[in-house]
Amino acid sequence: MSLLAVLPAGGVLLLPRQEQPTDSVAIPAAQARGLALALDAHLQRWLQQCEQVAFELSGLLGQLPAGELGTAAEGTLMLHLQQRRSKAPEMGELSLVDPTGKTVLSTDGDRTGVVDREGNPEVAQVPRRPAAVLVARTTAKRQLVLVAPVQRRASPGGVLVARPRSELLPRLVTGVLPGVVVDLVDANGISLMGRLPPPLLDLGSESHEGRRWYHHRPVFYVPLQRTRMVVVVLGPIAPPRPALPRPWHLVGAVVLVLLSGLVAWAVTRR
Repeated sequence: MSLLAVLPAGGVLLLPRQEQPTDSVAIPAAQARGLALALDAHLQRWLQQCEQVAFELSGLLGQLPAGELGTAAEGTLMLHLQQRRSKAPEMGELSLVDPTGKTVLSTDGDRTGVVDREGNPEVAQVPRRPAAVLVARTTAKRQLVLVAPVQRRASPGGVLVARPRSELLPRLVTGVLPGVVVDLVDANGISLMGRLPPPLLDLGSESHEGRRWYHHRPVFYVPLQRTRMVVVVLGPIAPPRPALPRPWHLVGAVVLVLLSGLVAWAVTRR
């Protein structure tokens, strides 16, 4: 009778185990969607603030005579920027950049007078509406920059440039599990944190949510609604799927079942 117990047990052991649910896939997927929603909410608020300040600057510039800004005019505009900056604690800097790329006014005094077209690609062509871009100033320093067009009467007056405080986004763009990499990448392949391997930078041009695999690691990406950027979450190495039984294992299982049946028949014949 002991043989009767062993043989069916052996057949059970040959069956593949059921795959257990794993957080290595579920949590990164949820984080990608949640982070995209959070960033869209932040961007909506920041872009609205940026557009409002640009509208106010346009009104002030419209009251000034044509030509270069005088000292008094610059002082008035600068005071307005500083007041708006104090009411928007999430903003690290507000500045007015003319269409040539020159920073005319800035709450960060070190930037005033600097022509920085490479660092300000958003002013190479004056935008027609508020926008958000990622700027790679150096290989190690990247920034989220918000811009909105400024008018001077009927002519373009440049752009308002707003830079959120440098510590805000890194607090959001972070993983919740060991081995999880979270980043924000734009359509030009610039990543905010510089954490993604180069083969994944092309995800910045994706327009739909999706998933792919990278070296046995799940990659989830969710595009933002407010700008051409994509949240990318690279999960940890997923546990291997259970191997299906090999053909000879199946044959062995069938033989065991037949033998157990024969033994049972022989026992009943005694």
